[in-house]
Parts: sequence; structure tokens; C-alpha cells
Amino acid sequence: MGERFAYDEVAYPSTVIDLLSADRIRAAGILHGVAGARVETASVLEIGCGDGVNLLGAAAAEPGGRYAGFDLSDRAVARGVALRDAAGLADVDLHAGDILTYPRAGPRFDYIMAHGVYAWVQTAVADALLALIAARLADGGIAYVSFDCLPASAPKQALHAFLAKQTAGFIDDATRESRARETIATLAANQHEGSSMKAALDEIVARLDGFSSGYFFHDYLSPHYHPASVKDFSKAAARYGLKLIGDAGLSDLVDEGLDAPAKALLAGAGEDTADRFHTLDMLRGSRMFRRALLVRADAPPPRAVGDALTFSVICDRAAGVGYVDFTGEDGTQVRLRQPQWMAAMDALRDASAGECSAGDLAARAGTNPATALALMTRLAALGLVTPHASRQPFVLQPGSMPLVPQLIRAQLAAGDWAIALRPARVRVDVEPTRIFLGLCDGTRTREALAAAMSSALGAPVGLDLIEAAIAENAPRRVFAA
Repeated sequence: MGERFAYDEVAYPSTVIDLLSADRIRAAGILHGVAGARVETASVLEIGCGDGVNLLGAAAAEPGGRYAGFDLSDRAVARGVALRDAAGLADVDLHAGDILTYPRAGPRFDYIMAHGVYAWVQTAVADALLALIAARLADGGIAYVSFDCLPASAPKQALHAFLAKQTAGFIDDATRESRARETIATLAANQHEGSSMKAALDEIVARLDGFSSGYFFHDYLSPHYHPASVKDFSKAAARYGLKLIGDAGLSDLVDEGLDAPAKALLAGAGEDTADRFHTLDMLRGSRMFRRALLVRADAPPPRAVGDALTFSVICDRAAGVGYVDFTGEDGTQVRLRQPQWMAAMDALRDASAGECSAGDLAARAGTNPATALALMTRLAALGLVTPHASRQPFVLQPGSMPLVPQLIRAQLAAGDWAIALRPARVRVDVEPTRIFLGLCDGTRTREALAAAMSSALGAPVGLDLIEAAIAENAPRRVFAA
């Protein structure tokens, strides 16, 4: 690209992204009315894959698929290849590559993913990204492209340009980052109450300490930053024969919190997906990040008819008089008053990190599956429920020889976290737990695990502690089916 490649100089943090999987993309497609290829045997390409941890996680969960990924950063790919080899996932194709020169001819893929690329590259590269997707997406395939979007990203766009000027005189990356963080704090501290930038800056400052150096550097000091409205993104995709069908996060499927005039305005958008998106973004003004789903306009996926979904949930529950509040990890809260829906959510929570179909939930709630699906769709769009479109790859009750996939064991041998069998970061900073999960290679009975743990810890470990360790770790989705 004709410039120092910052991702080789400052490593972007290895990030587990729950939506970056064929399972979640297919589920989102079904809820938008189309059915992508079966996940169990799907082909998947990730553009800008970094160290490939999400691809490797998918391969560990669904080894019958075909997986490929490339990234411009040689160092990131080298880290991914080392992990791939340690995990015994040699069939996953990870290599260095450039969007501008990546072959347009070759095998097509059922799912193509490009996370956090489109808005952070030159316009020519963003166009090349869409052209590559169009060339390599299979008939009936679904692509995922995420990007910062307007109008919500306008304050960040202004901040990005300002930080570029304030840090232009510093060559050292660490100094640039420090200067940028100080500048943001100064800007936030001096905003008037009526400032249109105040809310955005206050939110950034509140989260600033949680931003790793790699994330902050590449998100706020990247050489290119071009957020786009959904409308403009849709037009750009259409030039390459791609059609926008929805958001992988499902936020476009609900009109939660809108008053009657706003709902009328939204209805005026009609059936045009981009118009609906754009109207929602103008009404809400808070959707900074979009996860767009694209299909081939000439060969979209077939309509979803009776395609089975399952759901999982991780949220807090607080009961009141005649109602229950369910609160997601991001603070989103939904109050349910109908007894049957409270029963359905409780049934899902009682699954102890397992997954239930709409039919199962309907039976518990004493209603029909269509009504249960409608509720689950609403809750999924609000971030309280997760939809899945492939078999559950983990078990909550391991067999006689508990098995933790080699990928998880390899990651825990090298660090304190791993990717679970449904994409999520599993942090393990207790040494006995790391040892225990490392020993669960499918060759040891519980008795053998107790003996191995006793030897490793230099103290007796009984079967009761082994069972307790299994019960504690199974909900983290680390035991293979």
C-alpha cells in the first residue's frame, strides 16, 4: 500500500468476535429470511483475519468445513500459523495477502467475512474489498462486512482527524498514543454542556482505560478512517452486484423505543433494506458500528423455510411484582410481564449455557413455536439472546473421557485465555484449572484425571474435585461433543 504497515509495528490484539462465525451469520440470515449453506460443511474465507483465532475456533467447532484467511500483516499470520500447528488444525489455510492483489479467480466460499477493514483503508482498497467478495462469494453465499457508520460516527471522524494533526510530529508509536490519549482527555474536560461532541467524548473517556494499546492505536490513529452511511455502503456494494439484506447484529429487525411518529417514518422506508437501515440510524443516532450482511444479487440464498434455530442466553434476572427484568452484558434491559415469556426465558436460563429451540421454549411457555420465535428474535436483536444455526458443538456433561479441543489446550498452554466452542473468550488465570483443562485430551477417565492432577499439584485430588472442575468449566463451552 506504499506506506509503513502499522499492523506489523503495533500488533492488533487477538480478538474473539462472537458474530464472526458461519453459525451466527447463517442464523442472522435465517432471521432475515434467507438460508445460507449448512455450517457443518461450509467453506469460509476471512479477509483481514489477523492471527486467525476466529477461523481456528470455527475449525475446532466444525472440523468438516473448509477454512481460509489472509492478512497483510506477516507477523500476525505467523502467530496464527504457529497456533494452528500447535492446535493440529493444519487444514486451515492462513497466509499473508493483499486485498488489492488477492486472486479474483479460484474456489468460491459459502461465507466471507471482513471485520473492521472497510472503514480503515483507502477508498481504492475498500472498493477492492467489495470486488473481491463479489468474485469469490458462492451462489447462495452470505458475506459479512463491518464498518463504522454515519451519522453516529461523525464525532469520531472529527476526533480522528484532529488526533492525526496533534500527533503528526511524533515518530514513535508509543509517544503518539500517549499524546492522543492526553488530547482526548483534554478535549472531554473542556466541553460545554451544550457541546454536540460532549456525549461522544464522555463515552470514549469512560472506556479509554479499557482500550488496549493495539486497539486504541489502530482505531483512533489509523492512517485512514472513512465511516460511511449504510445508504452509501449499500450503493457501493451494488456496483459489484452485491445486495444488502440486513445486519448480523439484528438491530434492524426491531423498532424498540420508537414513538408512533418515528414508526410511521420507518414504515415510509418500505421494503428497501438500506432505506430502513438509514432511517433507523437517523432516528436513533447511536448505531456507530454496522455488521452488514451481503448476498449476490444474481444468486441470493434460498428463502428460509422451517430452518431450525437454537438459542442461548447469558443475562441477569431481577424479579419484581408481576414482572421480570432481564439485563444483558451491555446493560440493555427488557421487562417481561407475560407469565409464558417469563417461563420461556427461565427455561433458557435453566439450560445452564446450553441451547434450546423455539419449539422447546414454546412447550415450556405453553404457546406456539412461531410466537416463541418472534420473542427470541426480539431479544436477540436487543442482545439478550444468541441465535445459532448449527448443531451445539459442546457438551455440558462430558463422557467417560472428557475432551477439551487441542486448540483450547494449546492456547492455555501458552497464555491465560482461549476461544470457546461457541466464539467467546474464556479466561483461565488459575493455574490448577489450566492444568486440568490441559489434561482433558480425551484419553483419560475421571479416575486418571484425578491421578494426573494429584501428581501435577503434589497433593491428593479426589473424584469429587474432578466432578466439581467439570461442572465449573462445562458452562464455558470448552468440552467437545
